[in-house]
Amino acid sequence: MVRIKHLVLLLCLSSVSCALSSQYDYSGYQTAPALSGVGGSAGTGGGAETGGGGGGGGCAPLTCEELQATCGTTLDGCGNVLDCGTCESPQFCGGGGTNRCGDIPCSPLTCETLGAQCGVVSDNCGTTLDCGECDEGTCGGLGLPNVCGCTPVQCSDAGVECGAHVNNCGQEVDCGTCPVNFACEDGHCACTPKTCEELDAQCGTVPDGCGSTLDCGTCPAETPFCGGDGPNVCGKTPCDPETCESLGAKCGLTGDGCGTVLDCGTCGLPTVCGGTGIANECGCRNQSCEELGKNCGSFTEPCGAQLNCGSCTAPATCGGGGVDYVCGCTPKTCNQLSAACGTVSNGCGGQMNCGTCPSPTSCGGAGVANQCGCTPTTCAAQGKNCGSISNGCGGTLNCGSCSGTNTCGGGGTSNVCGCTPTTCTAQGKNCGSISNGCGGMLSCGSCSGTNTCGGGGTSNVCGCTPATSCGSGLNCGSISNGCGGMLSCGSCSGTNTCGGAGTPNQCGCTPLTSCPQGLDCGSVSNGCGGMLSCGSCDDPETCGGAGTPNQCGCDPQSCAELGLECGSANDGCGGPLDCGDCDAPEECGIVSANQCDTPAPPPD
Repeated sequence: MVRIKHLVLLLCLSSVSCALSSQYDYSGYQTAPALSGVGGSAGTGGGAETGGGGGGGGCAPLTCEELQATCGTTLDGCGNVLDCGTCESPQFCGGGGTNRCGDIPCSPLTCETLGAQCGVVSDNCGTTLDCGECDEGTCGGLGLPNVCGCTPVQCSDAGVECGAHVNNCGQEVDCGTCPVNFACEDGHCACTPKTCEELDAQCGTVPDGCGSTLDCGTCPAETPFCGGDGPNVCGKTPCDPETCESLGAKCGLTGDGCGTVLDCGTCGLPTVCGGTGIANECGCRNQSCEELGKNCGSFTEPCGAQLNCGSCTAPATCGGGGVDYVCGCTPKTCNQLSAACGTVSNGCGGQMNCGTCPSPTSCGGAGVANQCGCTPTTCAAQGKNCGSISNGCGGTLNCGSCSGTNTCGGGGTSNVCGCTPTTCTAQGKNCGSISNGCGGMLSCGSCSGTNTCGGGGTSNVCGCTPATSCGSGLNCGSISNGCGGMLSCGSCSGTNTCGGAGTPNQCGCTPLTSCPQGLDCGSVSNGCGGMLSCGSCDDPETCGGAGTPNQCGCDPQSCAELGLECGSANDGCGGPLDCGDCDAPEECGIVSANQCDTPAPPPD
């Protein structure tokens, strides 16, 4: 058995040179392209994802950065979900464009508004939507992402050459008949080559009916002529070979009856050899929509038959992909849709990114979807009530001023009136009570030791200011400066001493009122510049007479001290003195007492 794949017609008895392919476009005489999406489902999320990198090498997933997505979840172009983070309050995901943070609340799209019948899509506001599964067909089965449908696989692509066949969409289709001498077995055209015996050929070369030739040998000497007794039968009479014309053969291979194979040529399109089932005759075999690779619309096939190949499932249209009578969809461009930014439907069930906007504009910022613009914010929208802020569009807003103890940003939030109570530490205070700056009071404690609150000259700060002068009446010695140190008040002069008058740290003098012990006569200093009388002495004592000032006493005199030369005398203190005798002829006391004198001569 010989099987020939992908054949629909065979030109002649056994020639494959005139075969007609089911992928031949008879209207344009060129090989028709395969249907988009043929061969299986695009799977959940579709087969032409935004940014997808499909193809033989697989899909290269995009990142949040490449998609310019700053928040929410979105698709990576390969059917997977990306988490691109969240926005800081008060911004909204989608407020600055698809999956971009901005000040304007985002209106999410739905599966219905996106035309998505299945799979996962983005709602343009940072969330992915699950649009379910298909009841019939597969998601992306028409080659359109997130659209349910089924693109029938052609007979040839399914490996079926002939007969009835249930395709991948559940439809029963006719995959055609087999060429002459071929039989359809399990969807394949098969041919059993003939033998020389079956062809009653004794000699020469003949077609085997399956595209090859048979060598049936030569004739024996007694019947030397091949064809002499009939086509390819040995005989004694020379054979007169037939021609294509004499046989009426218009095409293909046939025998000349004398052991040789004739090539009678090929047919002009759209006819094929054996096309009507008659060997070696050019004819035209009507083709089905499936054989011609068509799945929509009505047209006349190459052999003149009118075909109706059905309709397409939206958003696909007949010929929409650029191939006549084939369901497809040509995605719109951003320019065609007048979309300047953001993500929009491409009209074929997919989405496309039309770019970003220059600062300070944002996509949809002026309220028009997919157009760059900017709607100035307000102080209220930003929750601000003081100072100046950006309006988000290159200008500024004056949000007013604060009253009372509030200041702009005073509560810790910029451009919001508020008041953060101060602390004693922050103000450098440690005693007494101070304002907390927000209408209340703070108790900062008390002082210890010599410190007093404000004593150092700074209010509500413990401290001490030392005295720099001794004050009225204090003029000597040292006193406390009031802060733990000492202050010198000077010294006294003259008879004054510090505290001498009985008042501490005052120069003064207390006069003596009685003579010091042991002093009993005369006058002594009273210690304050005056004199004090100590009395008088009784004779024979004199004041200081014994050599000690202001003491009564007597200093006995000697004879010499008294100038006495002789005799007895008083020593001046009541004691006797013996002054001796005079040397003769002198006599004691004859002239003066206790004086040695020479007596006068007696008178004559």
